[in-house]
Amino acid sequence: MVGGYTLDDLRIRKPQKKDIPSVEEGIHLFISYDLVNSTKLKTLCLSSEWQDLIGQFYKRAENMASNPLEARIWKYIGDEVIVYKIISDRETLCETVNNASIALKELGTFVRNWESKSVIRRNLLSVKCAAWCALINNSSQEANRCMILQTSVLDALGRRSEQYIPDFIGPDIDIGFRIAKYADRGRMILSSDLALLVLKCAGTSENKSRQEEYCLSTTQKMKIVSFKQLKGVWHDRHYPIIWYEKSWLDIGDSFEYDEPHSSDVIKGLHEAKDGLPIEISALTKVYEDIGAPDKVNVMTEMLQRKSQQRISENP
Repeated sequence: MVGGYTLDDLRIRKPQKKDIPSVEEGIHLFISYDLVNSTKLKTLCLSSEWQDLIGQFYKRAENMASNPLEARIWKYIGDEVIVYKIISDRETLCETVNNASIALKELGTFVRNWESKSVIRRNLLSVKCAAWCALINNSSQEANRCMILQTSVLDALGRRSEQYIPDFIGPDIDIGFRIAKYADRGRMILSSDLALLVLKCAGTSENKSRQEEYCLSTTQKMKIVSFKQLKGVWHDRHYPIIWYEKSWLDIGDSFEYDEPHSSDVIKGLHEAKDGLPIEISALTKVYEDIGAPDKVNVMTEMLQRKSQQRISENP
């Protein structure tokens, strides 16, 4: 017996097929919700209070994943919750992006209400959001492909349990974690691949379908707010930082007084440097200049086929 456990308890059982959840390959949309200033919070209140907040934040995020996002929980990282969803067609793509913004607003309202009833009452807490996409393909032999792994959950003793969860690896997964640092409080940031995918789904024809019109309305909420070098991304060429805002009118009035001093991105917007913000249509030229691979075109074609199939089945 070791620490109150028998050797049978400590033995790792070989996973059975039924233990491993099935996750489809295809276009996956990832959305992260991160509690801002939670570290400062922990120095200002009792542990029972901030633990209550984190627990409620997790629960609210789980509820948002279920409705309106219709997504699944991928993982929890400290005070961050990441969800994922398989995207089947153009309308689902744009609808999920729009709903991610709605969920961000709901979570932001929740933390502000919680804070107003706590001992803090300093307008300290907020939530930020990052969204990105990846084409998941386990069967591809490409060097930079993104894949699904099945990871066993560790229990409280650090032992591998009988429960398995999907995990995702690849360069397009990493980009989401790189851009998240540029999502300021209450803001939603998109990866350039995701923004370009929405832009392409809107089409270029004047006679747009209902789905294309919906995607077009989504593109009008996206703008380039800065360019930053991201470690290991685009061979150190500057990467477009893209925000999603319900309204860009008087965006400067939405910043708190000291945000231009604490955020380089907001400082650039506040001073309107380099013509910022830039219309999202400029993203097409960015991709031409860097000679980007055609993975966004591949994803666009996949969504268009699914959309046409959906229309033909439900005329």
